Amino acid sequence: MNSLLISIGTLALASCAVYVWARLNPSAATGLGASLLRRLAGFRKQQISVGDQVWPYLERGDRSATPVVMVHGFGADKDTWVGYGRMFDRSFRIVCPDLPGFGDATDTAFEDFSPRAQALRLLTFLDRCEIDEFHIVGSSMGGFIATWVALEAPDRARSLTLMNAAGVSGAEPSRMQPLVEAGESPLVATNVEELNSVLSMLSVRQMWLPKFVRQHLLNNYLRHGVLWRKIFDQLVKAQQSDRLKDQLQSIKAPTLVVWGDQDEILHVSCAEVFAQRIPDSRQLILKNVGHIPMFEAPLKTSEAQLQLMREAAATS
Repeated sequence: MNSLLISIGTLALASCAVYVWARLNPSAATGLGASLLRRLAGFRKQQISVGDQVWPYLERGDRSATPVVMVHGFGADKDTWVGYGRMFDRSFRIVCPDLPGFGDATDTAFEDFSPRAQALRLLTFLDRCEIDEFHIVGSSMGGFIATWVALEAPDRARSLTLMNAAGVSGAEPSRMQPLVEAGESPLVATNVEELNSVLSMLSVRQMWLPKFVRQHLLNNYLRHGVLWRKIFDQLVKAQQSDRLKDQLQSIKAPTLVVWGDQDEILHVSCAEVFAQRIPDSRQLILKNVGHIPMFEAPLKTSEAQLQLMREAAATS
């Protein structure tokens, strides 16, 4: 009985210590949690230098297989894909980089963060990793960038999967669109209330996050706010120019357009624009899903992407 009480007491003290540590150092605690999740999912953290820029990235699976390159959205990073990447068996090689300006790659002196400029940098990163052909999937801003990758490297992109991708304007406005048109940066939080607003726009069902994780996210916004506002402004300018829409018919890669029908950031009507203009494309509209289908509907989304990649492999 005494040993049981000692064990319970030790566990209680350890739990309290972890709780206090997480409150005092939310970023360190979040980093530890992310590292554990990567290990459980079989991802390895790597980095490679491309010129003066360090590219941190996660990798998983068979290095001899055609890679699946996963491109995160605005304000996100490589860890966005850890849960989704687990949906693919280890015969696939998954590569998830931090884009310049985000994650562990925020120390950069670049001036041009337009989606096309980021796409060209991403292709240089893939060259440095000796990745020639690849499947590519992008979420939101990452979808905008992935689309430009498919345009700039048509003979390398074997398939393209777009998840609620930025880059075109739909027939109807989203909840976020009037805020952007008013000159605001609604995805760059400066306080807890704005962070909660960002999170509420991401998904239909509010994601539960520990308080220390929310504090870590807010700290990131505060730390990188000037840079992220600059990137957001360039992203909006690129979308409003509508330049991408006129290029879509040149995409050669078979394409899957995935969208949540309740997206408050980019209206679901955008999906039809991509699907109508990309020659070899199909749509997957997910009911009661918001802006992040890789979190909200990972099974349906991954099954559709796997089918696309299998068909692309069969015809290559």
